[in-house]
Amino acid sequence: MKRLASLLAVLALLCAATPARAQQSALPARLETQTQAGNAEAAYHLGMIYHLGLEGVAIDHRRALDLFRRSAAAGDPLGAYKLGCYYAGQGGDVLAPDETLAPRYKLASAEAGYLLAQMDVAAIYAHRGDRDQALRWYEAAARQGDWAALFMAFIQVMPQSPHPDRARAWLYFGVMERRLAHPPPGLPEDEMNRLRESRAEMRRMVENGLSATDRAEGDRMLASWRVERSPVTLREDQGLNAARRLVGLPEAPAGDSR
Repeated sequence: MKRLASLLAVLALLCAATPARAQQSALPARLETQTQAGNAEAAYHLGMIYHLGLEGVAIDHRRALDLFRRSAAAGDPLGAYKLGCYYAGQGGDVLAPDETLAPRYKLASAEAGYLLAQMDVAAIYAHRGDRDQALRWYEAAARQGDWAALFMAFIQVMPQSPHPDRARAWLYFGVMERRLAHPPPGLPEDEMNRLRESRAEMRRMVENGLSATDRAEGDRMLASWRVERSPVTLREDQGLNAARRLVGLPEAPAGDSR
């Protein structure tokens, strides 16, 4: 387990934030116009601007909450996710936390395919002790290419877990092997060594007692494993460039991020 914890620490390095976006002063006003016309996506983007204090706009969680509510009510899964985050306490004192509504909105977003919502929902189920639902959502996020989700899915089924599934453990190890064959550029050599060491330890753990039947089933699932971002995750990956495109403004340079 210590070696698995080390691997999780290494994987966390892959989630580093990117630089802040350049300002586009026309963006909030144009989003406001579309929000007033009932555009759910515009309301979400404008909510994020107020939530984070972007584009020259001061942070205003109360205004962001109103926008996320509008967005969610109009059916935008990203707006639903942020509303769930606010019900989970992210908006500070503008809204009392609600342990019923937060998961409900996040689940709606997860079902629409949003990766972060899937991770949050998986963690909620894991905390409740519902291993099957936790595994379902961790795997859904892993199939969108999330390292941490893949590792957490492995934790649910590894031979030493309360509910081992050796075939699926072999599957997840195989997916990790694929990913480790192409590590992120610039990863320090000492971190690479830790990854290699953890990989060897994980292989020993998975192969210990692995039957030929379980190996064959894991290989069968691995053969059909595909990594693909959902449309809603891809939209959020584009950050404010998606908002700029929505209102007809030029996109920011590559690497610009919300």
